[in-house]
Amino acid sequence: MLPAMENDTFAPPAVQIARENITALIDAIRAETGLSLTAAFKWACDGDPKFSSQYLVNNFSFGRYDTMVSRLSAVWPEGLAWPRQVPRQAPADLLPEDIEAFHRMVGRASSPRRVSAQPTSEVTSHG
Repeated sequence: MLPAMENDTFAPPAVQIARENITALIDAIRAETGLSLTAAFKWACDGDPKFSSQYLVNNFSFGRYDTMVSRLSAVWPEGLAWPRQVPRQAPADLLPEDIEAFHRMVGRASSPRRVSAQPTSEVTSHG
């Protein structure tokens, strides 16, 4: 049994911190670009269309987290503040055609018929 501690508050599990960081990044980039929830997650996950519906309830690897953060870092919009609570990783070494594909996707999302972005936390929260 652990001895009593002066402060009984502990840090949340690492996966919970990672979930909160992912949510902050996705919410910020969606608000700035108009990307849909699925498009933003699919881009960040390098093509995995299921991650957005599973990351709040399923565990995932640190490698998956690192991939997402570095891919988002590589295309982060100039002038958009990186969320303060999220440590920024070095940008992923993306091919020029991958960066162009991201910008085309953002261009389509920015069309006049775009629906405003709903925060990820409201879309994917499980009560």
